[in-house]
Amino acid sequence: MKRICIIGNSNLGAFFKYISLFNTKNLSFLIISAKNIKKNLSSNTKLIYISNQNNEKFNRDAYKIIKKFNPNKVILFYTRKINSLIFKNFRTINIHNSFLPNYKGLHALKRSYKDNVKLIISSSHYVSEKFDSGKIIHQIATPVKKNYFSFFKNVSFFQRVVLLEALINFKKNNSFSIINNETIICPGLGKKKINFKFWKKF
Repeated sequence: MKRICIIGNSNLGAFFKYISLFNTKNLSFLIISAKNIKKNLSSNTKLIYISNQNNEKFNRDAYKIIKKFNPNKVILFYTRKINSLIFKNFRTINIHNSFLPNYKGLHALKRSYKDNVKLIISSSHYVSEKFDSGKIIHQIATPVKKNYFSFFKNVSFFQRVVLLEALINFKKNNSFSIINNETIICPGLGKKKINFKFWKKF
């Protein structure tokens, strides 16, 4: 059974959407949240709340919990700095809503929207000392069909969902996948062409 640790300080909407859409029966999740989320959880998901008023203390407390859990991967939905105590001891990955190395840091999606980009792109990358600068693992790109920020937000939300699937169940046999004939993820998800029903919602 794969053990996945999620660290976040949001409502973790993309994570909960992921577990509602994909098969997670062979997965065990530990959520360490800086937000006191009230949600009914499945038996394979445990949530621990830690206040992040002091970021150093948050990291120390999180590290102790992660060490006991011994995850295969740590995936971040966390906008503050994770220190080396975590990313040097565990394979730690961040999902960032931009075409890295462009638009590093906060508000990346809003900045790319203001620049009138033609593609909405999200990246997953290993966490390193420098913010949003670790080795890139996956990138996913969707054409801009509606020039509204709400469209950008909806697309980036589902890109995070798909990137989670890629990170958790990565298959090396495809260099890329085309999702619903418009979105490209590289490396792929095991098939050249994939149709997701949920992808049509936006």
